[in-house]
Amino acid sequence: MGIGSITFLTLHVRPSAQAVPLAAGCLAAALPPERQRDCRLLDFTLRDPIERIVAAVVDTDPDLLVLPVYVWNRRQLAAVVRNIRRNRPQLKILAGGPEASARPAALLAEGICDLVLRGEGETTFPELVDALDRDDGWQQMAGLCWLEAEGMRVNPFPATPLAPEQLPSPWLSGVLKPQPGGGVLWETARGCAFGCDFCFDAGGQRRVRPLPDERLEAELELFCEAGVGQVWILDSTFNHPPQRGKKLLQLLRDRAPGIHFHLEAKADFLDRETAALLAEIDCSVQVGLQSADPDVLRRVHRPFNPRVFVQAMNLLNSEQVTYGLDLIYGLPGDDFAGFCRSLDFALGFAPNHLDIFPLAILPGTDLASRAEREGIVWQQEPPYEIRATPQLPEEDLERCRELAAAVDLFYNTGRAVGLLPGLLQSLGVEAVDFFQDFTRWLKEEQGIFREALLDTESWTSPEVLAMQESYIQHLLMQRQRLDLLPAALDLLRYHFHHAETSLGPEVLPAESTPEPAEAWRRPWRLAAGARLIPFHYEIVDLLDMEGAELEEIAAMLRPVGSVALFIRRGSEVWCESLEEDFQRLLKGSDGIHSPETIFAGGIETEQGQEMLAFALAEGLLVSTS
Repeated sequence: MGIGSITFLTLHVRPSAQAVPLAAGCLAAALPPERQRDCRLLDFTLRDPIERIVAAVVDTDPDLLVLPVYVWNRRQLAAVVRNIRRNRPQLKILAGGPEASARPAALLAEGICDLVLRGEGETTFPELVDALDRDDGWQQMAGLCWLEAEGMRVNPFPATPLAPEQLPSPWLSGVLKPQPGGGVLWETARGCAFGCDFCFDAGGQRRVRPLPDERLEAELELFCEAGVGQVWILDSTFNHPPQRGKKLLQLLRDRAPGIHFHLEAKADFLDRETAALLAEIDCSVQVGLQSADPDVLRRVHRPFNPRVFVQAMNLLNSEQVTYGLDLIYGLPGDDFAGFCRSLDFALGFAPNHLDIFPLAILPGTDLASRAEREGIVWQQEPPYEIRATPQLPEEDLERCRELAAAVDLFYNTGRAVGLLPGLLQSLGVEAVDFFQDFTRWLKEEQGIFREALLDTESWTSPEVLAMQESYIQHLLMQRQRLDLLPAALDLLRYHFHHAETSLGPEVLPAESTPEPAEAWRRPWRLAAGARLIPFHYEIVDLLDMEGAELEEIAAMLRPVGSVALFIRRGSEVWCESLEEDFQRLLKGSDGIHSPETIFAGGIETEQGQEMLAFALAEGLLVSTS
């Protein structure tokens, strides 16, 4: 068969700045430039209708369809391929990616593909395309699997992967193009030096292959020139060894001050210098805790020293670095009580967010090879989550699931990091008890079905904020501490809207503004990124008492009321208390009424026009057109 057009189909979990077809881009970049011109990269998500995906693939009229297959998209890809086969029964389909490498027989048996390419594809893929084009010699390609009459043919992996300096860059080659304000997935290294039994990152080799400094510098320069907003650094442990991590952070600090970076770190190698460098960069760091029990982690070959971990988190907190933690429930040897202790341990550091997952028995991992002997029951198809373990029966597993959902809603979506420690101290309760009662309250007193509780992604941020406010009021009424309610609600609202503003659109000064008299008679509307939020206390006084306990705030401040304006400029969030007339202008600017109508003689025209000119110049009010 001749290979002319090649289509790469990537199915992402959801629309986001992270939805970048990096695997497809790496394979396409490995082809010669003349072949790259015949490549088409298609991006869809699991939310897109199958008919739309199929139509887009068929429209490209490919000779070869390439599918990066992951745990999250395998089922959807199977449905897509079944429909494509009806239109193009002779189309050659190649699958790669983690799921294909771990379970080639299953993919071939399901008919998802004709060929599976295991492992890193940059070495074999260009040779395979040439061999398929000639229809000769492809059967000898390393890492290739396919079905024959006698069964599955499996060729061994390549003897060695390409050296880092030989790996082509999908960004520098132009296959992938960074977008202004968009997101980028950026490989700085491949592999992992550690061998956690539940993880696939090390690939059985337990070594890191850093990409060349020259490539990283050139790619970073490209991202800056394109005006990229966020970069996710794909490196399982960027700070191992520590000197490599520090060198990377210095590069980010010196070359890309306007980009927000997401990094993954291991607490064991976080020292004072690394924490200080992180504080100089616009970034967030994810740290894998998984469990606070050294014995549990030892069983999955993940060494853990609680004292070292505490020191590392204290360093991040002292430098005010934004960071999150990961927890896994259902690890071998762990039970519900152990998970609760780990949750209390993690929340004690007040991380910016806490991601909690059930253990998944991923094919190809060391844990998968012995899970049955360990007495673990798990799903045999994606997402491979556990159903029970000897220490965590199904009933306790469901309790873990509910507790994880409660934390995700109240703490993560509700941006409660700034409120929770003080609230728990005032109430005299532990974090786990708080979230268990929150779960009970949602189900028993609010009538929330369990399925709705667990589907945390379906809840919007405003819905969660209303839920939090109601629950806090319930708790304080129950304990006869309504005197703390204004302080608790104000802190909740401040941290919630500060975080939401930081993730929302930027409010920029206007390039030009109309004449005052003309502007006075025209309707305006509040900028999309601006928020007007009411508070019980004067917001300036509340912020002056940062870190104070709820009792101190209630004793020191009077609930005189205020309205605060939240906007974002670059990476900084501004929060300003508004005077009454300025509130009136901003609140009344609904795109229908002009400032002249809003004030209706309640203010001197000259004074009102000055106020309006300031709002327009700062970009707080924008045109309705």
